[in-house]
Amino acid sequence: MTQTFKNTLTIKNLEKSFNDVMALNDISLEVQEGEFCSLLGASGSGKTTLLRVIAGFESPDKGSLEINGRNLNSLPIANRNIGMVFQNYALFPHMSVRENVAFGLEMQKLKKIDINTRVNEALKLVDLRNEATRFPNQLSGGQQQRVALARAIVIKPSLLLMDEPLGALDKNLRKEMQAQIKELHKNINATIIYVTHDQEEAMYLSDRIVLLDQGKIIQSGTCKELYSSPKNRMVANFLGECNFIKLEDGRNITIRPESFAVLDRKTSENGIEVTIKDLVFLGSYTKLIGSYNQQEITATFRSSDLNPNIRKLDKVHLIFNKECLINL
Repeated sequence: MTQTFKNTLTIKNLEKSFNDVMALNDISLEVQEGEFCSLLGASGSGKTTLLRVIAGFESPDKGSLEINGRNLNSLPIANRNIGMVFQNYALFPHMSVRENVAFGLEMQKLKKIDINTRVNEALKLVDLRNEATRFPNQLSGGQQQRVALARAIVIKPSLLLMDEPLGALDKNLRKEMQAQIKELHKNINATIIYVTHDQEEAMYLSDRIVLLDQGKIIQSGTCKELYSSPKNRMVANFLGECNFIKLEDGRNITIRPESFAVLDRKTSENGIEVTIKDLVFLGSYTKLIGSYNQQEITATFRSSDLNPNIRKLDKVHLIFNKECLINL
């Protein structure tokens, strides 16, 4: 299925309030053509509200939205050419898979031969050609979500918006669907805005992450930029685990758990002596939880690198390179 999407979304100074609560506070953002951009944040951070404003379900109080210079503010939902995928699938239960996927094209009054061609192409992309005549209640959760994906992409949208689309799936199926969404994005090169509260999901899927908190963009950048160079403690904590440690000499350091090495004796001044509180075996790696000057420390190591004789309440030295420290 060959599709060409040439769409850049530009948001300027967007604001949205509900009663006295400001859900979006001076949001400015540009999502480039073909980019996979994830809106990441805790519940109530504003990410779903922003998606709903882009889709046209909510009207902004202030600011503007444009796709390639075309203003969306007063454009009806039906004229925005935006594909939506929801957490609850929102499929028509009385329609077959094929009929669900074809619905948007029928509303556009395309010729039947063109509808059939595009539906077949969409079903092929999501690997559902053999389920075309089945109904939603005959499908698994993952299959239903793929129908929703096919229905969204078949109209060749300017933007593809996804609101926590994998939230209802179990862990294994969620991983499988993440891989399919990543492959789908590569195949159609769509401009995608994806809402999630799952940091690992955002890091796996995204070209760029926009982290929101209390209706504001806190930091925007690639996964590596946000992980390696967080703007503040909130960002550092939200993307992965992080240790904020006050050393005996009064210095404060910030370091990721995987940046430690463990020794049974002190060999470097760039290290701390930790009393082991727990060792959690997680297959290929082990998490060490320890105490240093009444501060809890978390470190992770490849299981094969750890001395098999260390136990709870043992004292070990965790060392680090200065290059591994995060500057906040």
